[in-house]
Amino acid sequence: QAAQFIKKAGREDINVFVKGCSSWGGSEPQPLVIMGKPSGDLAEYTMTPVNGINVYVRNDVQSGDDGITVKASKFLFKETLIVEGIVY
Repeated sequence: QAAQFIKKAGREDINVFVKGCSSWGGSEPQPLVIMGKPSGDLAEYTMTPVNGINVYVRNDVQSGDDGITVKASKFLFKETLIVEGIVY
């Protein structure tokens, strides 16, 4: 489903990374996946082609034993990408 959603949006690249999000308890890591190539140095990412999509995963991202999974999630009229399997 995620590959179809990405291709339907006219994209062929996604990037996966972890960003710190501020909360009342301090900074908490938030796994993110966005469409498009990374805007920073591509040497900081590992690219793997999956189902015709170039998946860029930042080198500091750690995954569990089952690896990382990108899924399409739909709520009402909005469809987004979510990433699972990242550990911190």
